[in-house]
Amino acid sequence: MKLAVTTSKKPKRNQHLRAEQVAKDLTLPLIVREQRSVEALFNHYQIDYLFVVEKDKLLITNRSESFFWHPGTAIKKLWEISLGKNNSLQIAADLKAGSSVLDCTLGFGSDAILMACIVGDKGKVVGIEANEYIAYITRDGLENYTQAKDYIKHHMKHITVVHDTYESYLSSLPDNSFDVVYFDPMFRMPNKASHGINGLRDFALEEPLSIKTITEALRVCKNRVVVKERIGSGVFKELGIINRIGEIKFGSVVYGYIEKLTKNT
Repeated sequence: MKLAVTTSKKPKRNQHLRAEQVAKDLTLPLIVREQRSVEALFNHYQIDYLFVVEKDKLLITNRSESFFWHPGTAIKKLWEISLGKNNSLQIAADLKAGSSVLDCTLGFGSDAILMACIVGDKGKVVGIEANEYIAYITRDGLENYTQAKDYIKHHMKHITVVHDTYESYLSSLPDNSFDVVYFDPMFRMPNKASHGINGLRDFALEEPLSIKTITEALRVCKNRVVVKERIGSGVFKELGIINRIGEIKFGSVVYGYIEKLTKNT
């Protein structure tokens, strides 16, 4: 896969500087735009994806789709919690102020934002992302997104993004390092209606969770391992997960969890 970095057609000086930094950080070639169309750049340089530094955001685009970072459903879910509505992830993970969470499948960080706001300043959220480009754009978004309430932006900035595989990172940790270890195996059963995310499927790692990984996660957690999946996927049965929170109709999102002290492992 061939990638490069460029700017919008009429960039300001700060866009040039930011593009240079992105190219340096990711060890990618920097293309001077010279008011050429994105299509012209793809054709001339024979690249697959472009990071485009625009006035107010960092964009990733291929020949058919573009994506820029946003917090997904996190803001809506936080608003619902403020109204007293139960949140399935919060219940499944038994999250409270001061909890520590290891999000092993960070992706674009929507669930991490939700969890960071729940656990607060005394808590901790670390997110692992195996793909360096998704890790980069998510870290950039968490640090620079402005269209959210101040308390949400505050907690977004305190999420630690780690570029690594969860197998490698889990193996490096001592026992009982986090209260909760969380998995959302994104892209395994993709939502085809989500066009912006579909454009980045080339970056996704689709290896399924294994019992070995769950066992390692149980070693690292203090309280629970939580897995987000869809009813009907068969994943919970494969992994021996019995406890579930969420709707039970086929295809709906549900959270399964294993208590550290139970025999479910």
